[in-house]
Amino acid sequence: MRFIKLLLLMLFLAAGSAFAYDYNIDWKASKLEDAAYQVAHKLRHETGFSHVSAHARRFAREVSHFRRVVRSGAHARTVRKEFRYIRGKFYRLMSAFRHSHDVHHSYNVRWSIKKLKFNYRRLREEIFRNDNKYNPFHWNYPNG
Repeated sequence: MRFIKLLLLMLFLAAGSAFAYDYNIDWKASKLEDAAYQVAHKLRHETGFSHVSAHARRFAREVSHFRRVVRSGAHARTVRKEFRYIRGKFYRLMSAFRHSHDVHHSYNVRWSIKKLKFNYRRLREEIFRNDNKYNPFHWNYPNG
């Protein structure tokens, strides 16, 4: 009887780990969300309502949606899928930022973009930390 109880407990723990709320990912997603809203705010004040500002606002909304998905305790596969969508939006925002001449000369906007890139990289590393199959940077981690 003890064996069955132990087996059930281990089964629940193993199943729960795939759907568990990950505090580290949520924390880093909140940092990315703050940085995204800061970039959107700075771009709006620097350029008015331009296409770069619109990209930044959309990216900030998508990051807040991603954070809600993480907080709901979604499966790791769903979190990675949502992150891939965020990654596409991030690259689109960086491309728009590089091609907008009046924006990338502003010191405040550049500083905000640096913070956004830093927080994005930290979130990416946390999501793919234990998943070497999809992580292109797996050689940076021990046992990877």
